[in-house]
Amino acid sequence: MKAERRHELQHNSLAAFLSRLPEIVREHGSKILLGIIIVLLVTILIYTRSRSRQEAIDIGWTNISAARSSLERVKLLPRFLEPGEQLAQARKQLLEAASNTIDPMLASDNEQIAAEAYLLLGDLHLLKANLTPIAAAATQPALQIEGTPEEHLARAQDAYEKVVRVYSDQVQAADNARFGLATIAENRRDFDRAQEIYSQIRDNPNTLPAYRTLAEMRLKMLDSIRKPVYLAPVAEPATDATTEPATAPAQ
Repeated sequence: MKAERRHELQHNSLAAFLSRLPEIVREHGSKILLGIIIVLLVTILIYTRSRSRQEAIDIGWTNISAARSSLERVKLLPRFLEPGEQLAQARKQLLEAASNTIDPMLASDNEQIAAEAYLLLGDLHLLKANLTPIAAAATQPALQIEGTPEEHLARAQDAYEKVVRVYSDQVQAADNARFGLATIAENRRDFDRAQEIYSQIRDNPNTLPAYRTLAEMRLKMLDSIRKPVYLAPVAEPATDATTEPATAPAQ
């Protein structure tokens, strides 16, 4: 009986509410409509921001790929172009394209993209530091690469160190940056520093196995690179007995 009574009361309450619904809508319709509009706007805003963020990430990775492609093309240019004005111009254009693509990515709020951007910045300056000078560019400032090799090594070091220091959670990028720092040390013939960095990569349990193997290979190569090259002294030309007169001069 109690259950039936409760059911009857609920039924009556629902009926009363439905009977008053038109009146409620008339009295509070504008407020209800406003609430619905606010909910819809918030939903649209969340969706738009989420979509914009994803689009920014997609654009970021596209730019990272484009910049890396430009750097790789710079390395391949000497295979297809003779040293001269055409090579210098193509090299300058690709380096500028890479730099212009990298710069906006440095401020990305996506840590993975920002880490890759700083890694690429280091690669860019390391490449500039090791480019072979082109005689044709010596008299044409527009074709010259600004900065000395040591200046570019310093800029590359700053970029790599930022990846290691700020974006250490990006393990692969951080290890690539450490390889870059080791390469800089080798360029400066600071083999002890290079050995220290390669050892850190090899001994890090979070490092990818392939990277640990590569670090071990570089450590073995250092042993031969750091050994001084001894050149044998140039021997004095031996006196050839046959150069003496064949017969004694006449008395």
